[in-house]
Amino acid sequence: MADIVFIHGAGDSSAVWSRQTNHYAGKHRTLAIDLPGHGARLTEDGNGRHEANAAEVCRLMGASGINKAVVRSEEHTSELPSHL
Repeated sequence: MADIVFIHGAGDSSAVWSRQTNHYAGKHRTLAIDLPGHGARLTEDGNGRHEANAAEVCRLMGASGINKAVVRSEEHTSELPSHL
């Protein structure tokens, strides 16, 4: 069973992935991430650079016990997985 990590695009939050996380519940472990400055982390400063966001995604994956995952991102963040 593959783990799936969802990354929102600019101006969005992890909430955009609620249908997908609900669909895969029980079939896959999922992680929908709010990057700094978005969603539940709106008050945190984020620099928006792919390298910094990729490091944050890796940190959150590790904290969730995910070592390897299928990564799904929105159009704006489509380059971010290549930095993981």
